[in-house]
Amino acid sequence: MKRFPPILWLVCLVCIACSDSDEQPVEQPVRDAIFLFTSTSGVGDNGYNDMILNATSAFAYGHDLDLYIILSATVGEAESQYKLMAEMLDAEAAGRMLILLASSEYAAIASTLPHPGEGGSVLLLESDGQQVPEWMATAKLNRYGAGYLTGAMVSDQPAELIMAMPGEPLTEEAAAGFEAGFAAHADGKRVTRHYLSEGYQGFNMQVAARKLTSSIMKSYQTEEIPYCTFYPLAGGSNLGVYNAFTDYFHVQQAIGMDIDCNDQNDYIPFSVVLHMDNLVQHCLELWYDKERELPLRSSYGLDSEFVEITFSQSWDPMGIFAAWCDPTATELPRDFWNNNYLRYLAEAINKEKAYENQ
Repeated sequence: MKRFPPILWLVCLVCIACSDSDEQPVEQPVRDAIFLFTSTSGVGDNGYNDMILNATSAFAYGHDLDLYIILSATVGEAESQYKLMAEMLDAEAAGRMLILLASSEYAAIASTLPHPGEGGSVLLLESDGQQVPEWMATAKLNRYGAGYLTGAMVSDQPAELIMAMPGEPLTEEAAAGFEAGFAAHADGKRVTRHYLSEGYQGFNMQVAARKLTSSIMKSYQTEEIPYCTFYPLAGGSNLGVYNAFTDYFHVQQAIGMDIDCNDQNDYIPFSVVLHMDNLVQHCLELWYDKERELPLRSSYGLDSEFVEITFSQSWDPMGIFAAWCDPTATELPRDFWNNNYLRYLAEAINKEKAYENQ
């Protein structure tokens, strides 16, 4: 079978929906293979989805595995592609096979998916394993602790959450953590949620995110406290939040999310980095190593190597920022955020553990 390097994607739609009895049978894989179902929002977001793709591609290339990329426009389409693919692949004749479902949205169809057969495994990312077949492995990054820590660190000013959609488990978890950490230390200051959409398209609405953020920033001009912190939980739409800071002079700040965004502008003091690429690599290594076993349920949080806070070297501590904590100061010390991080880290880790065990 032809091998595909990481930069070449075999879009494994395979035309299976339009095949008929006169066509030649699909060639069966005879080597170990990975089938990657990307998020329906697609790749190219320079963030979360790309990290998964890059890690999977690099691992397949480095271990001489066949890699198939399945791009689905909807969850229903992905479900049909999975089932048709499972029917066509003879797992016994093939090598070992891993189907990687790279989005929490696929949890909604997990119970309908058939087992890929002997030699086949399925890994669903960003799921806590609830309502998932016992044989299907899940792995996720817990966002509650990072959210709690961030909320506590920025609790000296009002906060605005820009979220892709209501009800999405991962962003709801991050928002709940942020609100809890903020409330524990904010002394009555407010935090407000804003949603871009009612569905998953909210993760790919940069223009709408920019307009919403600009509107909120403008509204603060008439507030008694004219500054705030934006905490974006909208995937690829987060870039729209950051771009809003170029619209006009402002005194707000935003927190980088998912990847290190500290070079976006001078008003991002730190980023919550979710090393999804490292988690994917970790899971692939466990699956590939016949001496070890991919755990059926795994979750990693703030006390793991996969969640990190990184600090900006270009953050501007002058002027209005000083008023947040010391109205008599002309600027905040350069290590202000690192000190806040150390002050609340242990508390956030403990709160995350309590959240996981409730």
